[in-house]
Amino acid sequence: QCMGLNCSQSDGVDRDGLIDAVAAAQPRTVVVLQTGGPVLTPWRDRVKGLIEAWYPGQNGGTAIARVLFGDAEPGGRLPATFPLREEDEPVSGDPEKYPGVAERVQYKEGVFMGYRWFDERRLQVAYPFGYGLAYTSFAYSGLRLEPGSGATDAVVSAVVRNTGSRVGIAVPQLYVGMPDPAPGIEQPPLQLKGMERVRLEPGAARRVKFPLNERSFSYWDPRSDGWRVARGCYRIVVGAHSRDAALQGAIGRDAECDGALTLPRDRRACTSRRAFTIRLRRSMRRATVRFAGRRVRAVRRGGRLRARINLRGVRRGRVVVRVTGRTRSGRVVRETRVYRTCKPKAKAKAKRKRR
Repeated sequence: QCMGLNCSQSDGVDRDGLIDAVAAAQPRTVVVLQTGGPVLTPWRDRVKGLIEAWYPGQNGGTAIARVLFGDAEPGGRLPATFPLREEDEPVSGDPEKYPGVAERVQYKEGVFMGYRWFDERRLQVAYPFGYGLAYTSFAYSGLRLEPGSGATDAVVSAVVRNTGSRVGIAVPQLYVGMPDPAPGIEQPPLQLKGMERVRLEPGAARRVKFPLNERSFSYWDPRSDGWRVARGCYRIVVGAHSRDAALQGAIGRDAECDGALTLPRDRRACTSRRAFTIRLRRSMRRATVRFAGRRVRAVRRGGRLRARINLRGVRRGRVVVRVTGRTRSGRVVRETRVYRTCKPKAKAKAKRKRR
């Protein structure tokens, strides 16, 4: 019926009041919760720590003690959002959503379920989805956006470093912000597309990779009753939880974005043109373009750098074009674009043979 610690309790104990009283007497208080889901935590700023044990099972007491005394690393991350208020929950005030009417529950949120609901409405939360602390600290750097191979469209990677003084477990997470493909078809601000669990010694670092396939970029199109990839810019975010945008980039699908990687919208799509011109981002002042062992210098025309890509003599298939440039301030900018050349049509082949 409610999300407070006193909800549905019949023993008359004020649990929130108890925590407040203990924290007032001893600021170095740690609260251990054993709950089946998110609860309200109005006292969270008055305690030193909070361990969410969920339903830990028969040996839960030993496990909790090991975490409290630092013998074990609290390496878990929240699978749900802890709200500030009950009113912020997507089911609040609507009995058709919860608990249901006539034994029927309606999910009216569409794609805005869970943490996506809070992000879409820009609601402040107590603890965001994916959040969790360790007995050390971590730093993120070195974001890379690279074309994939085979069934992988792209690979996002980043370096995670243990900046603390003891061994710890990091859980870097990859979120993708997808463009709204059409009027009436909305997408959440960010969607979880990958995560890794990494154990690091003090000072150690590791590059973690998140492969993205065509499904990672797809949305459900009710008109065609299937998955499709929309044209546009896809925001890439790597961080410690859903509200941590430690590293940011962009991947364009059949679109030029202010990012480091441009991919075709349809991985089966190809270009029949053997020579074409690409436009570079406006912030670039000079740039060099490399592809298939060739090097082309970008030329400014119409206030923007352009480069001529001549694929004549290049082996048909997948062509990776890498751009290295500098902005007016001297900052180095790198981009990667992927193209596929079409195979000659059967009729064209036969015609060439006859000639």
